[in-house]
Amino acid sequence: MKLSKSSRIALFALPFLAPGGAGAGAGAFCVLNASESAYYFTAEAAEGTRRGQWLAPGDALCLRGEQGGAVSAFVDENAIEGCSRLVVDGQIEQLLAYSEFDRCRWASNDG
Repeated sequence: MKLSKSSRIALFALPFLAPGGAGAGAGAFCVLNASESAYYFTAEAAEGTRRGQWLAPGDALCLRGEQGGAVSAFVDENAIEGCSRLVVDGQIEQLLAYSEFDRCRWASNDG
């Protein structure tokens, strides 16, 4: 998997970011697009904060959420069905391959 320069920097910096920052660290979690295609991702904290954006392969989306939350991947912004995973504080979940009807391959269940 090839990461973009911004993703490599973001992932390197994750352990060092302050809890109040926009990236992961204590009180935050991320989703990384480790697939070969761009998809629309969302991150939703258990506290209710939600953020969404398109991620190219190798890009990441982080959200502050001290109680963890959920990350999801969709074919586009208007899709009703996608793939979701629960995440905990400090976790970086990786989408390895997208497949419709919630059958995506995530790093956390790729055993």
